[in-house]
Amino acid sequence: MPKKQTTIKTFEDVDAKLRELGKHKIELKKKETEMNEEVESITAKYDALTKFRREQVISIEADIEAFCREHDSEFKKVRAMKLTFGRVGFRTLTESVVLLNKRYKWDGVLIAIKEQFKRRFIRMVESLDKELILRKYREGKLTDAELAEAGLKIDQGEEFVLKLNWKSINEKQDK
Repeated sequence: MPKKQTTIKTFEDVDAKLRELGKHKIELKKKETEMNEEVESITAKYDALTKFRREQVISIEADIEAFCREHDSEFKKVRAMKLTFGRVGFRTLTESVVLLNKRYKWDGVLIAIKEQFKRRFIRMVESLDKELILRKYREGKLTDAELAEAGLKIDQGEEFVLKLNWKSINEKQDK
């Protein structure tokens, strides 16, 4: 990727650009704050305007489900019933392993499974211990050649850092 051409010639120019950047970020933050306040206001307004409808939707859906569960014998042969204004029915979900009841917790079940089934149902995940590799490399107990033989290398990149001095920008903006 070709280097970006710059109009900056001196570090004084860099400092001026930092000030300009700070001003733009301040104005951007102000506009974002205004936008968020307006979004909050609109959301609150429409939450109030639609509260009754949302409550009705929840109530009617629960009522229909309760009726269908009371009449579940109607769904033994046909899992769904097509009506004039929609469809109701029951869908069989994918099997899943769940806790027997609220008395059980996953940590306890894991221990019980280990004891009862000798780790037969316990998944062991292997992963590279990168921290240990770095430590051994720093200690000199692991060489570049040894790492290369395994298909690895130690790499340390560099990134550009820019930090604005907000106090100075605000002071200069006020003047």
